[in-house]
Amino acid sequence: MRIVINFLIISFIFFGCHPDRFSLNKRDDNRIEGFIMSPDFEKVEITADNELVLYEGAFISLRTLGLTQLFADFTVTLINGEGLTFYFRTVQNNFPNQPFIKFDYTTQGCSVSENDRQIITVDSIKAKIKEPSRIRIINDGKLVTITVDCDTVYYGKTQLNATEYVLIKPVEESRALLSGIFFNDVITVNEEIRESIIYESTRKGIKQR
Repeated sequence: MRIVINFLIISFIFFGCHPDRFSLNKRDDNRIEGFIMSPDFEKVEITADNELVLYEGAFISLRTLGLTQLFADFTVTLINGEGLTFYFRTVQNNFPNQPFIKFDYTTQGCSVSENDRQIITVDSIKAKIKEPSRIRIINDGKLVTITVDCDTVYYGKTQLNATEYVLIKPVEESRALLSGIFFNDVITVNEEIRESIIYESTRKGIKQR
């Protein structure tokens, strides 16, 4: 009990002195460390242990220390505006002067690009105002998979190194609720989920460019 109390005191002191830092899933083995990259810290509101609101102008990075072969799971509810942008296979420091994969989830559709090269656009998968969608991003070696609910946005290979980080920001004039945020090692993820994602991608014959 004393150990727990001491840990809470240390955490309070540490995060109290660093308002740009926060934690999610504090009781989970895969605790998520958050960092507010935008200059205005009030653009990010932590509303629960694995839930937060991003206001216009917000920019955050999330990571589980040491977890690079990553299964990142979010439930996204767009409150207003056009959508969100996710960056991964990148790092927080000196961003955006680092390689990255960019995933745009908007009311106009979804798109994926690697650095400045667009890989795919999917007009049929769109964000809808105040309708939650489950977004999953998987780094599995050289393989990348992005799904929205049961639909595969992208499944393909990259030469970019897998990293711990997922960076997120709202599209201009957008606000979104992210809940059910969960990071796990891709190796431990249920094999049926991974196989169903690959199957759906193959069955639909998604064209990449």
